[in-house]
Amino acid sequence: MKLFMGNKAFWRVFLSTCLIFSLLLTGSAAAAGGEKVTSEGTLYFTEGEAQDAGDDIDKEIDEDTDKDTDKDTDKDTGKDAGDNSGKDTGSDAADNSGRDTGKSTGGDTDGDDYNLTQTPFNVSLGVHRVSSTSLQLTASSSHAGDTLYRFDVREMDSGGGYTKIRDYSTDHRFTWENAREGAIYEIVVHGISAQGVYHGNYVVFGNSSPSSYVPFKGVSMQVASQKNTLRATAVPQGGTNVIYALQYRKVGGQYSPLDSSNPYQASPEFVRELPYGQYEIVIHAIEMAGGAMIYYGAYTPFNLTLPDPSDPSSRGLVTFVLDDGTLNQYQRLYPLFQSKGIPAVWSIPPALIDSGSFQGYPLASWSQIDHAAQNSAPRWEINSHSHTHPMELIYLDDAQLNYQLAESKNRLAKYGVYSFTYPYYSVDDRVAQRASQHYSAAYAGGLSSNNLVNEMYGAGNLNNINYASYVKANRHKLKRVTLTNMSGNLLWDVSEKNWKALIDTALQNNGWLVFCVHNVNDTSQAELTRIIDYCFNVGIPIGVTRDGLNRFAS
Repeated sequence: MKLFMGNKAFWRVFLSTCLIFSLLLTGSAAAAGGEKVTSEGTLYFTEGEAQDAGDDIDKEIDEDTDKDTDKDTDKDTGKDAGDNSGKDTGSDAADNSGRDTGKSTGGDTDGDDYNLTQTPFNVSLGVHRVSSTSLQLTASSSHAGDTLYRFDVREMDSGGGYTKIRDYSTDHRFTWENAREGAIYEIVVHGISAQGVYHGNYVVFGNSSPSSYVPFKGVSMQVASQKNTLRATAVPQGGTNVIYALQYRKVGGQYSPLDSSNPYQASPEFVRELPYGQYEIVIHAIEMAGGAMIYYGAYTPFNLTLPDPSDPSSRGLVTFVLDDGTLNQYQRLYPLFQSKGIPAVWSIPPALIDSGSFQGYPLASWSQIDHAAQNSAPRWEINSHSHTHPMELIYLDDAQLNYQLAESKNRLAKYGVYSFTYPYYSVDDRVAQRASQHYSAAYAGGLSSNNLVNEMYGAGNLNNINYASYVKANRHKLKRVTLTNMSGNLLWDVSEKNWKALIDTALQNNGWLVFCVHNVNDTSQAELTRIIDYCFNVGIPIGVTRDGLNRFAS
């Protein structure tokens, strides 16, 4: 897959890390389709500025310290080389080898205190393949005649650190005889001027015979997940010595960095444990055969879904039951739930849907209900909310009660309705017993406002959660916690402290937490979004009635 010229998300991360800064500087990226091969097969990456190493230079080189690459000069690869070369080629020589290749005690070369009459000291490195086991390293510096050079090497993905292959010497050439055919190496040159100023540079070099080169024509990726473990695999189209890096972000967030904590690697396999949510994933691939650089990138969105709500090994369950079938719910909550990849239970009173409104609020149409229930997954579960939504089921005689229960189920038969929600939370033992004759489960209301406050504040009390023992004995009186009213406002006793405590309790104690939602406005929709996001963050599954019954009543 070539560079995504029209993908804004990809270009933001691409430009922010300057992964192919040499292409940007030469202006040839577009013409080359995202490809560029360096002259003479050598990459030069400046990794630091002059440093007064003094008598402790070897100690300083071997220390695991951070460096400031923002102050590098543009002698070899342009202004961004110092900032990004460690990122562009798979590893930062200072960060990943435990060596400091870029600190300066002589002042900032971009600052006012820099002496313009002094030539900055820097070193560069060229690598030439002599044979399958022999690489010739050639260093040079701005102070050519009086520089000491040392060479280190590390094989990428070997699991080891850098190895010194030649100590400091004035000889700027060295032939390394222990290379391995097909390996990708990070090769570092350390330079010290006669004044004791230090500078480092490194090259990533793929040790393969030019006769065996396979043209690198692109990269794609395969992404899969198991619970919260993401597995991404780069799939190159050709290539001989390709290195890879992975970046990801939650939608709307920042991409993971490309630095010593997330370097390039020779393996195309990446495994990351991430919070549940929707991600944008980018794989960067650079061909490094013989030191050449050919870059391609691949981008894909990926939904790291919550655990399967029906999986017995999952802990806890959250269900959102939306009462009354309002147009507000279809217009606001259906898109929200679809974007999160989660289902809901939609409680529908058929006679009110026919009339088009309830308490002055417009209701969804039958075509909209069809869409939510039968469109692409996750489909909403359609639930019976009685036929006409009477004020108090407990005051109806048996014939009237049976009509409300049976007629609604008949009208909703094509949706496979198997659960019920009591209008106005009106239920007693008689009503629950009659409901059990028609439905596999039924949702009651919550607790009264005062009791709700007493139960919720401070702890997410166990009495708000449907546990297995309760569900088995009271599957037609399932408890709910109401979040909003018909005006769309949050109930006054709902707070982040409370719903977090409830979710945490359901997760830790393996319980079923059911939220009731009526209409929403901007404020309550934002709060509902935060509730859903918190479920993703802690990894509690979100499901429908059947999931709860399978998990807690079987």
